[in-house]
Amino acid sequence: MAAQQKGRKVYKSMQGKQVDMDLLRQKNELTPAVGNARVNARGDELGPGGKIIRRREDVMADFYRDNPNVVTDELPVAAKAEEPVNKVVNESPVAKKATKKVEKVKSQDEPSIEEEWINMSATNSLDGWHIYQNEDGEKTGWTVSEGVFTYNSEKAEGEGNKSLISDKKFTSFEIKFEWKLSPNSNSGFMWGVTEEDAYDAPYLTGPEIQIIDADIYGDDEKNQIHTTGSLYDMVAPDHVMAKPAGEWNSYHITIDYKENKGTVVHNGMEINRFPLQGPEWNELVSKSKFKEMSGFGKFKEGHLCFQDHPGVISYRNIKLREL
Repeated sequence: MAAQQKGRKVYKSMQGKQVDMDLLRQKNELTPAVGNARVNARGDELGPGGKIIRRREDVMADFYRDNPNVVTDELPVAAKAEEPVNKVVNESPVAKKATKKVEKVKSQDEPSIEEEWINMSATNSLDGWHIYQNEDGEKTGWTVSEGVFTYNSEKAEGEGNKSLISDKKFTSFEIKFEWKLSPNSNSGFMWGVTEEDAYDAPYLTGPEIQIIDADIYGDDEKNQIHTTGSLYDMVAPDHVMAKPAGEWNSYHITIDYKENKGTVVHNGMEINRFPLQGPEWNELVSKSKFKEMSGFGKFKEGHLCFQDHPGVISYRNIKLREL
């Protein structure tokens, strides 16, 4: 429940943290999963005794109706406000002709946002991806069904790392995807990975956005740099927005070397941001487990990677846009 603290509205989040609602609004970081009422891990609003009084979908619809300027990947169709129709009264034939000409030029020269995004999850194959350093084809563990990529560590065979990496290399990009894992499972998304023989695992070169069953670390403050949404072992997320194991989560990750900035949007909320190079980056590395790894973070252009780790992890709707 909401409480008053020195005239400001705060609430206890699903991780037990006190969150200042006014500050969240000022920072434009308020989402339905972090509302002004107690919520469960799924985002349902809870009443007395922990009883669900509103489902997450209804909370989201109300929130975006009241906050139309907030943008999220999770915005349901029902929650979108109708766009006002601006009617042109007595528009002259000359004006109409000019308008049509501008629209025609724009449609020919400027690709739409949807055209810029590349679908990277084939329906029933691993086209565009391969298992790390698997020239002989002996490593297994990844399957594809109806566009869902799944790694099962118990069924994996072959020696060495079995992470899935992109055939193509990328530098600056945005990537969106959904992920789901079994209880106590672990994985991660990496970029800037090289397959050079000197490195027998992707984590030796590629920084990682952590994907893990959030219940493993819970409220352990020392391990927030290892929980879901963290830049692994380097930067903890502002909030843990993970849904329970077995439910689909969404990531929207931006890696922009031109702006020297990386961001992570988890289930519609920006929860992490970090530099990609320079003194601040070097300081982060120096305080991490990667400080003795000579190739870590050194490859701006590199493969993308979904990490192999114990458990069952699935990915779907993988879309990428180069910057």
